[in-house]
Amino acid sequence: QDEIYRRTDFVDNNLSIKGNLFKMIPTRLSVGNTYQEGLRLTNSFTRNTVALNLSPEFFENHLKFKVTANYTNQKNRFAAGVEGAAIRFDPTQPVYDAASPYDGFFEYRNGPNTSNFLAPATRNPVAQLMQTNDIGINNRFFGNFEADYKFHFLPELRAVVNLGYDQQNGNRTVEVSKNALTGFINGTKLYGTDSYSESTVTNKLLDSYLVYNNETGNLVYEVTGGYSYQKFENEGNFTRNRNNPQDVPGSYVNDDVVLLGFFGRANLNFSNKYLVTMTYRRDGTSRFGEDNRWG
Repeated sequence: QDEIYRRTDFVDNNLSIKGNLFKMIPTRLSVGNTYQEGLRLTNSFTRNTVALNLSPEFFENHLKFKVTANYTNQKNRFAAGVEGAAIRFDPTQPVYDAASPYDGFFEYRNGPNTSNFLAPATRNPVAQLMQTNDIGINNRFFGNFEADYKFHFLPELRAVVNLGYDQQNGNRTVEVSKNALTGFINGTKLYGTDSYSESTVTNKLLDSYLVYNNETGNLVYEVTGGYSYQKFENEGNFTRNRNNPQDVPGSYVNDDVVLLGFFGRANLNFSNKYLVTMTYRRDGTSRFGEDNRWG
């Protein structure tokens, strides 16, 4: 187990700038970078982030905007769970073997040829980590735009519209050496692994509602009513193992999922002592049939 683990490093950097854009728009910009090594050999994680926040106000604060935009780039080098092999492996055997045809890593075999490996024997866990390059990259953009308007002719009434967007684009590449016993094997011939996959996941959101605040005598009340729409989309493609002639590439497009909602809420405050809240929602989803979508 000492051979598959290592001392790890972790670095996290962040920088934020806050001020007023054009002397009138409160703005905050943040950038960050994270690098972290995993306990297993070859395992690492890198993340880069950018975040922007704007919150301008107009017409003596009757109209307010909130804008947030975020971008994240993540890169993972994955390392398989080889602890079981490390525990089972004979500790008197070497990790490396100069005469080995498996990229110089010791593996149990009956003779000098690659076809003479012992099929039921435990594989070298260090070789499995070092002979595999498993990289996943994910780019994500997500943000919100919110407009909040307090009517001039009726300041007790506000209209709020919120738009949200979230998209992730990810891909993964897995490469295993053609001399590795942990790649694709057909009979006694080693082929290794070469596969690629990618996907795009999108989430769109719209919330719009009215809020009315007022008071009458000892009664203070707030009434809210609105509408919500959300849509999820997911598609991708994959090659499987391009070193295996029996594997064929493919693709998929999942059915879009749509959620609709109508909602209302009333908050009543009597003499700042008794509080009553009443809520109602009616939601529908495309996951169910047309005759049974709402509840």
